[in-house]
Amino acid sequence: MTWTLSDSGTSTATLGQESTLATDTNNGTFVLEVDTSNMIAGDLLEIRCKTITLNGGSLVQAWKGTYQHTQINNHKISPPLAIDQEISCSIKQITGTVTLTTPPSSATSFADGSTFYGQSSSGHGIVHVPGGGALSTTAGSAILQVYSSQTLSSGETIVTLLSTTVTAVIGRPIGETYPWKILRI
Repeated sequence: MTWTLSDSGTSTATLGQESTLATDTNNGTFVLEVDTSNMIAGDLLEIRCKTITLNGGSLVQAWKGTYQHTQINNHKISPPLAIDQEISCSIKQITGTVTLTTPPSSATSFADGSTFYGQSSSGHGIVHVPGGGALSTTAGSAILQVYSSQTLSSGETIVTLLSTTVTAVIGRPIGETYPWKILRI
């Protein structure tokens, strides 16, 4: 038997959100392959395969791999999964290198304990510089607590701690890009 391509693509992860890569309802044995070459120190990625056991059932996790930082072996392959109902494959990047976009262009550093904002209004955090002092706006390292906030229809705002990471440069919070494919026999 020969493996055939079920689906493929490139997906850029959104930090903290599970992204479905593809779903297949064909009968067969499947493997998911994800290239993690773009992972860097501070990244944490989950790769998942979900299946339906019986007709009319719902998708349930059948396999999950978790990978952190740069990888020695970048090609991640799920175990073969025998499917007669449906398979759904996804990725979720939990943490990533945080890049900063504020203070205003006139400022030259982030003070220890200062708040920073991402390029979207929903991403913000607090800078903690090892040993105190300030983080230069051109480049540097700091321990960052990264938060996401959302406003409910009642007007209340919920703030959630997403991650703590070690590396910071000027830019924005990002997820990495992952090429992937799903093969079927």
